Amino acid sequence: MSIAINGQLPQGFAVDGQAVNGLASSGQVIWSSEPQYVTDGLLLRLDSLENLRSGYSGNTNVWEDLSGNGNDFNLHSFSHSADGWKPDGLYFPNDAANRYGQCVNILPLPNNSPFTVAVLVRLENVPARISQQFLANWTSSSPSGGISFGLSDNVYNVLKFHTKSSIELNSSKNVNASVHTFSVTHTYPGIDKMFIDEAFDSSKESSESPTANKNMYMARYSGGQYLKGAYIKSVLLYNRALSDDEIAQNSIVNKKRFNI
Repeated sequence: MSIAINGQLPQGFAVDGQAVNGLASSGQVIWSSEPQYVTDGLLLRLDSLENLRSGYSGNTNVWEDLSGNGNDFNLHSFSHSADGWKPDGLYFPNDAANRYGQCVNILPLPNNSPFTVAVLVRLENVPARISQQFLANWTSSSPSGGISFGLSDNVYNVLKFHTKSSIELNSSKNVNASVHTFSVTHTYPGIDKMFIDEAFDSSKESSESPTANKNMYMARYSGGQYLKGAYIKSVLLYNRALSDDEIAQNSIVNKKRFNI
């Protein structure tokens, strides 16, 4: 159909299947109700489907940032045979050691900055008594600003959020052997919130904030612990605390994009 209002596309329309909010160059407008990732405040976006697309080298050790900010991740110690790029995402096997990703840039998050981090991951069935398994965090001598999965205070197989050295927030449910978008919004002073997919899971008053000018690691922290038994599909990082509706929007996009 051809729909345009003074050449302007109403919000929610798309040209050639790509959702845009701007002028229609040809006047040919296709209605698209597909949700899109939230872009306001987006610092980085990692998407495993891009590194698995046809014609792209499956052995690459660079995970490209799709946000346009150049925050690519260098991947370390992957052989791309028993580990690395698989149809389910970037794979960290149960016997993995020293495999991790590191952002090429220092992230522009000042002291006490709010942020949101969301990780789409499939966790394998791992033993109950495991050490911290980090999905994403900022490097320091202790866990800082990170989402992890593992063992904490005799609570096993739950999602945890760290600010600096303290474990601040645990999920209310066991998340072992599952595929979920895990999201955390952080505001200091304020409230930290955890979401599993579109659903709010738990919250806690924020007691401290990560230190500024830190690098970002995937699947490890500088104390030397590494992620095992997981496929990371997508990582999103924002320089603000997203609303509950925005968290749900990103989760819905992940489900549709990754056929979950």
